[in-house]
Order: sequence, then structure tokens, then C-alpha cells
Amino acid sequence: MTPKGHKPGSTQDAAEFLQPGIEELQKEASRQVKADAKLGELFPYLKTWSKKQGFTLPDDALYAAIQKAFEWNNKTKYEPTEQQQPFDISKALTPISRIRAMDITQNFICDKIIPEQGVTLLSGAGGVGKSTLVMLLADAVSQSAPFLGFQTITKPVIYVDFENSLLKINEWARRYNLDNFFVWHTSNEIPPPRLDDKAWEQYKELPSGAVLIFDTLRACQYGDENSSKDMQAIMSRFKELRDLGFTIILLHHTAKGNSAQYKGSTAINDLCDHSIVLQKLKRGTQDEVFGDDETDVSYKLGTKDKTRYVPFSMFLEFELERGFYIADNPGDELLENMREIILSLGDKPTQKDIIKAAKDSLEIGRNVTIGILNRGDGTYWESKQANAKKPKIYFLIEKQFNDDLNSKAKETHNTGLNIGKMRFTTALNNKKTANIGRDRVGQEDRQTLVCPSPTKDVKHQNINNVVDSSKDAGNLQFNDFLHRGVNCKQQNQNDFNNKPGPDDIEFLDLSEEER
Repeated sequence: MTPKGHKPGSTQDAAEFLQPGIEELQKEASRQVKADAKLGELFPYLKTWSKKQGFTLPDDALYAAIQKAFEWNNKTKYEPTEQQQPFDISKALTPISRIRAMDITQNFICDKIIPEQGVTLLSGAGGVGKSTLVMLLADAVSQSAPFLGFQTITKPVIYVDFENSLLKINEWARRYNLDNFFVWHTSNEIPPPRLDDKAWEQYKELPSGAVLIFDTLRACQYGDENSSKDMQAIMSRFKELRDLGFTIILLHHTAKGNSAQYKGSTAINDLCDHSIVLQKLKRGTQDEVFGDDETDVSYKLGTKDKTRYVPFSMFLEFELERGFYIADNPGDELLENMREIILSLGDKPTQKDIIKAAKDSLEIGRNVTIGILNRGDGTYWESKQANAKKPKIYFLIEKQFNDDLNSKAKETHNTGLNIGKMRFTTALNNKKTANIGRDRVGQEDRQTLVCPSPTKDVKHQNINNVVDSSKDAGNLQFNDFLHRGVNCKQQNQNDFNNKPGPDDIEFLDLSEEER
């Protein structure tokens, strides 16, 4: 029974109000420990026993009694299982306001490519160069050296290798002068455990915040990579390591002849944080090649299907003694060349016209041309087709190709507006405007004026105060500025495919008296 006014909550409370019950509880716990009672049965047994004796004791008093019984009998310290611990809602739930107030910043161990404390899946065809790429990354990160031109942050790196022979690793280390990270290899005195082995928690003992690279996902566990259940369990363990502060990189194979499809269960991609792929391309194209038959190749590295971060894409070159390094996007040149072809064909060229011209000038076939047209559709040009029986026609999206020119043109336009305002202000405030003369204004200012443009602010100027002795001549010059400014602005707006704004229309509609 519980004494009046007692609120169970601590061993101290129980000791104060229920000392007789606690003493009996400890004796019973000791009897059970001597009898080799199973640990998992002790807590529920003592809870039931205390109720039968008429004592309602808090859970922590029961735990304390069990602990004391083990100490009395010189047995291993008893640690209650997670299921036996009393549920503390304050430890289970976090207010969103507290999370919002946390000072957390997402960092990248390699800027834009590998996020810190994330599970990154790096896929690619067998032999494409994943291991070489990541070994170079590991060496750069371990000494905070740039990788592919991107900044890295210093982290301890452990390359967990279930795939490559020690001879191959030695070859890479000598060729690229690798010197700053660790390798946990299957040939080591203590080999790395598989992720579905009981010893997998050894990974938790590695240096805090380290980058763990697993080569490969398939080889680092015994399960079936096509089983959603098996892969969910493995990926959950990688995420547990991530939540302890580790950065995880998993090397994984794509399907034969199709790097768009990685091997195994969809749970692999679903449960990673960041999925990137390394592809081998025929040089000058974005056509993927496999194997070693094609020697004139380049590479593409970028996000694929899944990322919780910023998508990226880059092109690489590879030299045996140098490794991977950044390269220009071969698609940019192809798209620019195709734009020039469309431009040369005049108004509304058809797909058939473009295919023929591309074959003549670029020496590429129909399928390649259509692929380039599809990639540039919506960014470099637009295609339209009235119906299935009508040919597809193409329109250039000029603003996509003239960003620099547009920027300069807009700068000139804005300069013209400012100069126009300044000249109008000068003309309106200069009481000698009438003496300037129409010819001089027409001859000199027509050559030097850069797109003067009237604004609605002009109507707020008091023209009557500007023109004193020669109102007619002043109005004549003002109107000359007005019409040349409107025409110049209109021309500039036409160049940018814009219509006059409401301010301009309002100004043009002013009555003679308002002017």
C-alpha cells in the first residue's frame, strides 16, 4: 500500500515512506539472484511480488533493489534492458522550437559533392573508376587539400575495403602518392566486420567524426541486396553510424549496360541521403559507354534520382598517372553548335531541316541530333507541333544565349534612362533653354544622347518656370527631347520584347496644359 501524500518518483522517496517494503524487496531480489534467476524475468517478478506483499513501489526502487542484490552476490553489474526502463516522455519528444533554436550548419567534407554526416551512395559500372576516384578524395580530405578544384575539410578517413586486393591498393597508393588515410582491409589482423555481423558495432569505436568509405555495399554484408528487408536493416545501421557523427560513403555497382539503374532493392536508394553516379561517356557527347573497348572517353559525375542537398553535375577527364580532374562540359559546345544551325536555317526550321543541316555541318546522325534537340528544348530553344501530322518546328530562346549581351544592353539602357533624366532636368531648369536653338540640339544631342527616356516625374516639373522669355522655343526643344526620348526608349524596349509601361503611357497622354 502507498502512504497518504506519497508521490512515487525516486528511491529516496521510497526509502522515506516504504523502508520496510524496500528491505523485504532487496531480500527477495537477493534470493532470486542466488537462484540464478534470468535477468529479463527479475523486474516483472519483483513488481508482481511487491504488489502481493501490499507495497506499491516506484520502478527505480525495483531497479535499485536488483542492483543491490547483484552487488551482494558479487555478480556482474545488472543493466536494465531498454524495454524495462520507465518511459520518460521528456526524453522521447523534442519541441520543434528547441530544434529551430539549434545552431546547426550543413557542412560538406568536399564542397558541393560529399555532405558531412550523410549517407552518400556512389554508383557506377564495374571498372568505371569509383575506387580510384574515392581514394583520391580520401587523400584530399585527410589533409584538407582541394579535390577536383573543390575545397575540403580535414577529417580522419577510413577506407573499409572488402573488394580490392592488397596488391591493387598498393598500386594506387604508389601511383598517386597516397599517404594520409587508413585502410581497414580483409587481410588485416583484425578484419572489418560485415554490417550484419554481431561485431558490426566495432565501427562505433573508430575516431569520432571520421569518414567511413565502404567498398562495396554488396561486399560489406551477407544479406541479399535484392531483399528490401535485408537492405533496410543494413541501411539502418549506416544511418545509426551517421547519427553518431560519421560520414558514410557507399560504393555500389549499377546494372550491366545501364548506369541509370543501380543493383538491388529500392530500399538502398530510398534510405540513403545523397545518391551520385560516375559515368563514362564517349568524348564530345553524352552517350554512355561501357567496358574498355572505347578509349576516347570522358567522365560525368553528378547527383542521380535522390539527394537531400543541392544537385550537381560535372565533367571529368582521367589520366593514368594524374587521376581524375575537372573538364569542360562537352554538351555545351554541342548545344551551341546546334543553336548556330537553327539560327542559320532562318525562321521556324523543322526537325527534318535541322537533322539534315547537322549531318552536313557536324557529321552527326539523326538519333544524336534528336538527343541534342531534346536536351536543349526549353532552355536553348522551344519546339512546337500543331498535331501529329505536322512537322515539329523550333524557335530559339535568345535570352538563354545572350546573358552577357543582355546584361550589357540593360546596363546601357539604365545608363540611358539616367542620362535622359539628367538632360531633361538640365533643359527644364536652364532659363536659357530657348537660346540653344533647334539645330544645335538636333545635331549634337542626337549623336551623344544615350537613350533618354521620359518618366512620370517630368510632369511634376513646372515647365512655366523653366521657359521665361521664349516659351515657344523652349516648348519646341522640350517636345524634341520628349519625342526622341520616347522613340529611343520604345526602341530599347522592343529589343527586350517589352511593351511600354503604364508610367510611359500616362506621360504620353498628358494634356498640353499638363505638359
